[in-house]
Order: sequence, then C-alpha cells, then structure tokens
Amino acid sequence: MGAYVLGELLHFLLNSQSIKPRAIHVNEPSINPHPVSAATSLVDRVLLSLNRLGYYHIQAEDLGGGKVRLSGTIPSHDERAVVVAAARTVAGVTSISLKLRV
Repeated sequence: MGAYVLGELLHFLLNSQSIKPRAIHVNEPSINPHPVSAATSLVDRVLLSLNRLGYYHIQAEDLGGGKVRLSGTIPSHDERAVVVAAARTVAGVTSISLKLRV
C-alpha cells in the first residue's frame, strides 16, 4: 500500500467519527471526552490513538527515547499498516518496533 494511500486511509479513519455539533452555552464548561495532558505517558497516548480506531487488543511498550514496541495479533497486513501509521502520528513517537503477528 503506497504511503499516499495509507495517509489518505488514516485521515479518513480518524475523521470518520459521527460527531454531531452541539451548541455550547457561555456558562457551560467545554468537556473533552478524550483529555490528553502533558503528563500522559507516551504509551497511553499511543494506546488512546489505537483505541479510537478500534484496536483494543494491541499492546504498547515504551522503549525509551520515543521508541515504542507494538505487539499483538492483527487480522491483515493492511490493518498492520494502519496500526503503525496511527502510532507514528502520536506526538513524541520517533520510531516503532513491531512484534505484531498477522
């Protein structure tokens, strides 16, 4: 799968959530359903990104220096590419080590 096609697929998947806009009143606090603070660990941010795409069975391990190891079983090579692309988009990830079985 080409890098452009993979990027387009990832963009589609990340933006295809059916979120309905709602009016926010001036006195109503804005609530983020997926808050991510600076204190959130790199592994937590990677897992949150993968969970948003429905990959709850993938494990992540911080190897230090922005390197993350992904492990688990994935149904296809195409989905493996999506998982890797999603993990690479997380701020702070510099490289991915794979232990994913197809």
